[in-house]
Amino acid sequence: MAYDTWDMNRLGALNGADNPLELFKIEYGLQVMRNFKKNLLFGKATKVKTLSKGKAYEWPLLSDIGAKYHTPGNRIAVDKALRGTRTIFVDDTLVSATQVAEIDELMNHTDEMSQYSEIMGYELAKAYDLGIAAEVIKGALIAPLNDAKAASTNIGKGGNIVELKITGNSDAATDAGTLLKALIDLAKSLDEKEVPRAGRTIVLKPAYYWLLFNHIDLLNTLHPGIGNVAEGNVMKLVGFNIEMSTNIPEDNSLGFTYEDGTTAFTNHDIPSAFGDASNVKLGGLTVKTKGISDVSKIAGIFYMKGAVGTVKLKGLAISAKFHDDYLATLLSARYIVGHGWLNPVACGILVDNDPDGTSVIIES
Repeated sequence: MAYDTWDMNRLGALNGADNPLELFKIEYGLQVMRNFKKNLLFGKATKVKTLSKGKAYEWPLLSDIGAKYHTPGNRIAVDKALRGTRTIFVDDTLVSATQVAEIDELMNHTDEMSQYSEIMGYELAKAYDLGIAAEVIKGALIAPLNDAKAASTNIGKGGNIVELKITGNSDAATDAGTLLKALIDLAKSLDEKEVPRAGRTIVLKPAYYWLLFNHIDLLNTLHPGIGNVAEGNVMKLVGFNIEMSTNIPEDNSLGFTYEDGTTAFTNHDIPSAFGDASNVKLGGLTVKTKGISDVSKIAGIFYMKGAVGTVKLKGLAISAKFHDDYLATLLSARYIVGHGWLNPVACGILVDNDPDGTSVIIES
């Protein structure tokens, strides 16, 4: 007796449909999304503008407007704000993809599917994080403006750079104290620039994070709610939420490539020498940026919400498409976004100056 193909019980088909990929795409897509969000850290630093079309968005920049007492009978005094823009462009499409021949095994929701979704989610989150982290670094390198009016703006106040010197494991307790002092210096600088205390976050490379943790008693973070030995957390220190990540740029270029091996993400290259900040205007004033000669010497990155702007042309999209000619399914996850610093006072870097006998030059 012959049966039509739609009488076949296809594993993964949704509600009896004859397409075995439907349920798979739903489950797989959710797993990629979960792994993407789970591995995202610097995403907390950005505010997002979704584009319906186009390649860029001009974020408005405004200077402060003062307040004055009014004398009855006089005309109200008004301040003229400096107006400016910061143009942020979208990057090219970032894709994480693989082709899988064992489709029936994957549609049965075996561990192999979760492994692919975990890898894709992680790789896309890493690229997203690195792009934002690079822009936070660039924001930290913005030099203060000398113009009296501009000096009161978040751009005019400039970014935050704190230099420290870690001697190495020979004197780890002293090094932990040095790192603590750097955090105190940064907190002092932020207070002087009238930066709100709520939401201050420091992301450290693992070596520096564990340097703090190994001397948690020295830093007095065993108080409940401050540090957690059981969880391995240094949760808060001198007003900063302390996080750890390996998604911190190690070079002036992020190192991502196109399919042919050429370098991508040129929009996020970190300046190595003093120059003009690109795509920024403020009341006719030229915004200057410092340069860092060796990005690998950055020990940690400071940010607050709104430090970076993100333009999103296409959010995270997941697809699974079966190709008869390959007898395989192409699994892909992709997005089209771009990042750019917006608020230099909400950006900062800790630079380990001379950990191996070579100085880091901050051009100014």
